[in-house]
Amino acid sequence: MLRRWALVGWAAAALAAASALTLAAPGAGDDPEPGIRALIRFTARLSLGLFLVVFAASSWQKLAPSRPSRWAVQNRRHLGLAMALSQLVHAMAILMLANLDPARFRRGLGLGTVGGLTTYLLMMLMVVTSFDGPTRWLGRKRWRILHSAGMYMLALTFLDPYGVRTARGVGLAVLPTVLLLGVRALRLAARRGRAKVIARSS
Repeated sequence: MLRRWALVGWAAAALAAASALTLAAPGAGDDPEPGIRALIRFTARLSLGLFLVVFAASSWQKLAPSRPSRWAVQNRRHLGLAMALSQLVHAMAILMLANLDPARFRRGLGLGTVGGLTTYLLMMLMVVTSFDGPTRWLGRKRWRILHSAGMYMLALTFLDPYGVRTARGVGLAVLPTVLLLGVRALRLAARRGRAKVIARSS
């Protein structure tokens, strides 16, 4: 099973291959939009899959410890770095799409853009503080606050488009929505279980 930097390496290879296929696809020079949209979808799904494992890892290990849950906890830092890399390529693909029709892109901007940019900023701060030096400088308490806020902002950022599509009856959006809500429920269950343990021991 892949571990640590090997996970980041394989994610980088997959992203490089997807980007190359997008740029080299037949007809991409005349109409690059379909390929860019395919790359956006690919990076969105890859990012979501990696995020779900990271978001669920600690609660999964507390409620149902197993070999896969231990692997998720042991490798969640590098899974998170792989997700951040995927999100970076996702953002670059969106900028490529925006460059094709800047006027249409500007018309689509709204409050969601502010939330998305805030989430990207938090994600970048999480990446920087995933290494020992910045973590020591930041301090454990502030590190927890930053990473907790960042994870929940990412969850909302993923849930927003899928939730809207689910509400509109787009069938393929139901599974990501259910998975995101399921992981949130898992985290709540783990927190309640921990609170009960603390209450019994006090």
